[in-house]
Amino acid sequence: GRMDDCLRVHGGRLVNLALVSTRLRDAAGVTDAVTLPIDTEAGVSCGAVVEGTASLDDVRRHLAAELPPWSWPRVLLAVPALPRLSNGKVDRQACRRLLDASVPV
Repeated sequence: GRMDDCLRVHGGRLVNLALVSTRLRDAAGVTDAVTLPIDTEAGVSCGAVVEGTASLDDVRRHLAAELPPWSWPRVLLAVPALPRLSNGKVDRQACRRLLDASVPV
């Protein structure tokens, strides 16, 4: 993947956000997903917003089978539909606000 799609998380490990989003979309019941960097008490990590009917427990089990633990989203939200811009693309800023509201302060 491209380096600008990557994030260095706690422990110095590199996480490819595009790959995490792809693996999320592969989960049963997930129709779309976006993964973004978030600030947590432990430092920079990633969070994800998924669209679809999958349970978050099922999505977490899928990720556990597909990705190493350091690349799992620390915040995972499910919404019926991702916020979209007028051109149909995912509104990443709106997704970031959703994630920011869910991160414990």
